[in-house]
This record gives sequence, C-alpha cells and structure tokens, in this order.
Amino acid sequence: MNISLHDLCATPGIRELICPETEARIHSAMKNDAGTGNEPLVIRILLGVGAWFAAFFLLGFLCTSQFLGSSTAMAVWGIMLLGAAALFSRTQPTPFLTQFVLALAFAGNVLIIFATDSQGRSLDIASLLTAHATVCLVAYPLINNVIYRFVAPLLLAVLAGDWIVSEKLYPAIHIMVAVSILLTVMLLVRRQPCALLR
Repeated sequence: MNISLHDLCATPGIRELICPETEARIHSAMKNDAGTGNEPLVIRILLGVGAWFAAFFLLGFLCTSQFLGSSTAMAVWGIMLLGAAALFSRTQPTPFLTQFVLALAFAGNVLIIFATDSQGRSLDIASLLTAHATVCLVAYPLINNVIYRFVAPLLLAVLAGDWIVSEKLYPAIHIMVAVSILLTVMLLVRRQPCALLR
C-alpha cells in the first residue's frame, strides 16, 4: 500500500505534530532529494573519473604555462584551489562535483606543501609536517568532503609518526596515540556534528 506524503501529513496523529511550514519544508526537501542520485552507477563512475581528469588537466596547464614558477606562485595557486574546493563543497552534491572538490583539495594541499621548498632543496619531514598541519587546520572545517576529512588527518598522523621516528623522540608516540584516541572518542560520543563542520 502506497500513501502519499500529503495523506501521511493529514493523518490525525501526524497533523498535531507538524505545522504547515514544516510540511512545506519536508515537501521541498523530498523534491530536492528526488532530483539527485538517479544516475546509473556507470554514469556516476564516469563523472568521478571526469572530475579527476579535469583537475589533472588544470594542474597540467598550470605547470606548462609557467604559473607555478616560484614557491610564492605555488602557494597562491594552492590557496586558490583549496578555496575553490571549499566553495564547491558547499553546493548541491553531485558525483562530478564531489570528486572535483576532492581532486582540487588534494592538488591545493600538495601545492602548498611543496611551496615550502623555497630554496629548491629537498624537503625535510619537519617542514612537510608543519605545512600539512597548517593546511589541515584551515581546510578541514571549510571543505565539506568526507574523503578529504579522512585522508588529510591520516596523512598528518603518518607524517607525525615518521618525524617522531626520524628524530628518535619515541616517548612522543604515546602523546600522539593519546591525542588520536581522545579525538576518536570525541567524534564517536558526539551526537550531532559541529555546526562549523557542516
């Protein structure tokens, strides 16, 4: 038996619980949800692959056109790519935009990290860790992408572990594990996401 949303909202038990404004919001939300996610799996995969190709072609264009000639230019373009990722991540999610945001965020992150190599020398782990930690602190709340929010802190933990081992600061591993456990418990116990992270 199928029942329409209007009939469901008109039933006596439900009618007392919701007001007309809430019913209108439910109708508009259902209309928006009905328009997204109807593509077949193959189309969604192709849209995702297309988004990654678009990001790679953008980076290729930047590299070949000498826009990334200096560390300052790399930092500026990295910030612009992260800003574009943050902006696009707040729009209506589609398979193309979701993957494009992810590719832009990773590209911007990498550009900012390598912009710290100002003298052309090879990067040491401490400067990589500092650059990536700074990018994570700024970009994590702004970029609304689950994969980026998982991979960026994971890479930060890997870099921190590598730095601890290379500097032979073995007691600091206990601090890193304690902070990781504390953050995990805070995320698991929290009932609703922070408004800043939505």
